[in-house]
Amino acid sequence: MRSDRNADCFSSNRKADDLVTPNAPAPGQSQRTVIGGSGEFDELLTSRMRGQSLSDRRIDEVVTAELERFDTTIDQHAVWWNSQAWCDADCWEDAIRERLRSLAALPPAERHSMTGWRLISRADVFGRSAVGPIDLFLAAMVWGFGDRGYGWRRTADILRSAGEEGVTRAVTSLQHAASSGPPAAWRSWSPGGAAKLRGVGTAFASKIAYFACFDRTACTGPLIADANTAWALWALTGVWDSRTDATVYDEYVKWSEARGRTLTRRPDEIERALFSIGPRVREAWKRSSERRPAE
Repeated sequence: MRSDRNADCFSSNRKADDLVTPNAPAPGQSQRTVIGGSGEFDELLTSRMRGQSLSDRRIDEVVTAELERFDTTIDQHAVWWNSQAWCDADCWEDAIRERLRSLAALPPAERHSMTGWRLISRADVFGRSAVGPIDLFLAAMVWGFGDRGYGWRRTADILRSAGEEGVTRAVTSLQHAASSGPPAAWRSWSPGGAAKLRGVGTAFASKIAYFACFDRTACTGPLIADANTAWALWALTGVWDSRTDATVYDEYVKWSEARGRTLTRRPDEIERALFSIGPRVREAWKRSSERRPAE
């Protein structure tokens, strides 16, 4: 998966701890025993593969159990990032480096003993919208890549390709498109759309759209769509694949909004639950595939 494009940027400033993840979990992450063990998701997967539908009550039970695992609010949902590695990388223009330093200077909810590692929350990223499109883009990429050591290099590749004007245009285009609904946002970030950025697929484009456009008061707007949310949505509803089509993406967002209203939660809380459920669905699928006889 890792690309070696622009290897000079990657190798010339690579830090030993850039690929090391702090041992301490981010708040709300992996701090409780998983509710809903492998057997439960094997059962859900078996039902789905047999074409059996889950009742709304059963879906709500699964989603609620997942939501109860989290120790933080949705806005406090944070991930670790190596701010030193990002800021010290020698592939940035001076202006971008200063923006990253400004991001790294935000008051951390928690700081790790390892030099440079800091937490960035969803609220931190939302807050960068008031600073400007480039700052929002950088914060969304930092939050999206989290502890992955190649995050700053991939982000630099995107900026180098599009330029600051191109990134600014993409963010403002997403904001304009999202006012017409999730399908318009999906079309805007997809090939041929006004917000399409080279090297940015739905997983990250939807993150940028979410942080740029989601209304936390009205609880409306684009939601993050990636492999984990797609697998979880399929296991619960049979809808596949919420990343690859404007209509299905819209169905995913509307389903999350409806579940949120039922459970008195924000739609992005439902997205967070799906993201957490997804890996266990994928593991259940793998076990199911391994049990099948070879054709």
